[in-house]
Amino acid sequence: MDLAGTNSKDKLTHAGLYGVETSMATLGNLYGINVGHYIRINFAGFINIVDARAAWTCILTRPSPQWAARLLRPHHLCRRLEPSGR
Repeated sequence: MDLAGTNSKDKLTHAGLYGVETSMATLGNLYGINVGHYIRINFAGFINIVDARAAWTCILTRPSPQWAARLLRPHHLCRRLEPSGR
């Protein structure tokens, strides 16, 4: 994929090597939205957030074109995040 503000094509996760602004711009270009805010969190912190909320259901209302080509059933747009039980 094209990394915003660079002449590079690389994995989306590698956009972070160029800084937060490049990551935000690359994600904005991918999804066709303005990414105006971000949070920085590691996996352990993400688990703590899910645990604190008891459970979340994430529903993607605007899948990316790459995902849309692979979607076969509507439930692929829903993910339930359950507490870890720690």
